[in-house]
Amino acid sequence: RHAARRIRLMFLLQPWDKSIDYSDQTLDEAKNKEKTLVNFFAEVALRVKGNGWLGKPTKPGPAEMEFAASLAARQARAHAALLDNFNTPGAMEELLGIVADTHRCGQEEKGEKKTGECVRRSFSVVADMRRGTKGK
Repeated sequence: RHAARRIRLMFLLQPWDKSIDYSDQTLDEAKNKEKTLVNFFAEVALRVKGNGWLGKPTKPGPAEMEFAASLAARQARAHAALLDNFNTPGAMEELLGIVADTHRCGQEEKGEKKTGECVRRSFSVVADMRRGTKGK
């Protein structure tokens, strides 16, 4: 009835040292988070294959510099959450925040062209977090 990935995600969204709430509501929440992550990786793949702008050397603009600072802070908070009694809900909150920030940073504003640095950096961090390695 429910995919294994969704059930694993449901467990990550709950504290490990408390009773697990295995209900339709928590599975629906996990389904929504799963959809967010799947869409993020699909967007990255589309941008990478689309026009090749991720490989072009460019100078980051103000929005991308602000994003880089936010990304570093979220990455540090996710790491701290995992060190704090393996707080996976806190780490997942930061990971999903990175995805949301990436979406906002990747949108072009008033004709301003984005370099793709937001997508490249966040993909690297999210993929490393997913693999359990520390992103750079």
